[in-house]
Amino acid sequence: MTGLYTIAPHAPFLATLADRILDGTLLGDWPRQGPFWVADITVILPTQRARLALGEAFRARGHGLLPDIRTFGSENPEEEPFLPPDDGAPLPPDMPPLSRRLLLARLVDAFARAPGNRDILATPPNPAEVFWLADSLAELIDDLGIEGIAASALDDLPVGELAGNWELTLRFLKVALEHWPVLLAGEGRADAAANRNARILRRAEAASAVYGARPVIAAGSTGSVPATARLLRAIAALPRGAVVLPGLDTTLSDEAIEDLRRPDRLPHGHPQYGLVRLLDRLGVRPASVVELAPPFTTDRTPLVRIALSLPDHTADWQAAAEGLTGRATEGIAVIAARNEDEEARAIALAARDTLAAKKTVGIVTPDRTLARRIVAELARDGVSVDDSAGTPLFQAPAGRLARQLLAAAGSEFAAVDLMALLRHPATRLGMSRWDVARIANAIDLGLLRGQRPAPGITGLRAALADNLSGRTKHPAKHLRDHHAGDIASLLNALGTAVEPVCDIVKAEWTTAPELAARLIAAFDAVTAGPEPADPASLTHCRRLRVRWLRQCCRTSEAAAGWYRVIS
Repeated sequence: MTGLYTIAPHAPFLATLADRILDGTLLGDWPRQGPFWVADITVILPTQRARLALGEAFRARGHGLLPDIRTFGSENPEEEPFLPPDDGAPLPPDMPPLSRRLLLARLVDAFARAPGNRDILATPPNPAEVFWLADSLAELIDDLGIEGIAASALDDLPVGELAGNWELTLRFLKVALEHWPVLLAGEGRADAAANRNARILRRAEAASAVYGARPVIAAGSTGSVPATARLLRAIAALPRGAVVLPGLDTTLSDEAIEDLRRPDRLPHGHPQYGLVRLLDRLGVRPASVVELAPPFTTDRTPLVRIALSLPDHTADWQAAAEGLTGRATEGIAVIAARNEDEEARAIALAARDTLAAKKTVGIVTPDRTLARRIVAELARDGVSVDDSAGTPLFQAPAGRLARQLLAAAGSEFAAVDLMALLRHPATRLGMSRWDVARIANAIDLGLLRGQRPAPGITGLRAALADNLSGRTKHPAKHLRDHHAGDIASLLNALGTAVEPVCDIVKAEWTTAPELAARLIAAFDAVTAGPEPADPASLTHCRRLRVRWLRQCCRTSEAAAGWYRVIS
């Protein structure tokens, strides 16, 4: 099979890909003449982010007319006009993530509380554990679907060799995996992963008819998903099809390749494992793959390859790396930070220094907390970071406010939770933000510092009365009558706003729609004021809340289940 290429790690992937398309390396004998020849090319990439970046790479090279750039298994409306016609039956719509999570939570909760299944868990799971188990079940469903493994494959597991708790877990999985397709069918929907697999397989089957002799390039995928591997195989078999792999080590020895194929060598975490599996599916050896990157000018790529050698191939590490280390590590700095805060500040300073030199910066970290710290540090200097992982709603300003509402209601307005809620920049309670901040300072110093008021708004009112009457011993601030009116007004507004959530916190059971409706009502009351809150902090939540509530209601009606939200 021809048409297999790779780009080594030392070369920028998308920039190199654009260069090799424009110089004809990946096009075979396709003519590069006329003003529209680039538009005849189809490029398929793993993500929307890569799709946009490749378009920018072509623009930077003076090509305003772009290839037809798509993504694997995408159903993006922007790509729809360019997609080939599909004669297959329409796929059912994806199950919304929230609805899916609630339905699976119902399955988990019902199974855990059934009288015959109480021996599986020592105690009934609390709400957090129910959702955690539901998420784990969702991952298993997706993994089975992506790998094309039927749920009946669980019947082949050696049950007799497993501990008793694993046998009970397997019993639950069989019940859940049997009921889940029924629930999906009742909703007229399908798992998003299953739909994506189906779209990719349809593209693979129709590749020869759709693309014919035109150039088609699939780049950046490791083919870890079987459906994607089939599409890559179909593209590589086309007359002018090309598959460009990311970072394949074309110098792998036969012994290393064999070890990567053997499960007993535990190669699954090795970066070359997925690529070798893909090449086996394509019937090609790594040495047959063409390298597109220019020769490396430093020894960094060889050093990385040596460092990632399999355990049985590290005996000659020192000899293989001798003479490489000095040149390979030029320009690399190591920061020995004392804590996470110092680490984030050091990285932010290095990034700001690089930006000042008119260069671009890329920051790669698997630690989401560290990433948020770096973003916050750079924001101090007015640097906006485009985080490819995005910001989950619960970490966004609106999400933090919703969590602080729940925390304040759950703790009956404990000092830390109360002040976190009042200090949130979106909290208004019918007042200006400046007034809320001023009164919050008075509450902090007059009612909370060095004291422990009784729980709830009633306890705060009693603490206010004690301070005004002089009964409070050693208050951080002696309040005056003009403070009393302001604090009383704020406490009244806060109690009224958060009362719907406080009531539901005290209840043992509730439904998902009721929880969502009450939380949204409290959210609106807390953020209402004469001056609007920062649109950037709240627009996202306002846009999502109606859809969230609708999904909660629909899911609750379909499942006819009750969800316990307070343990």
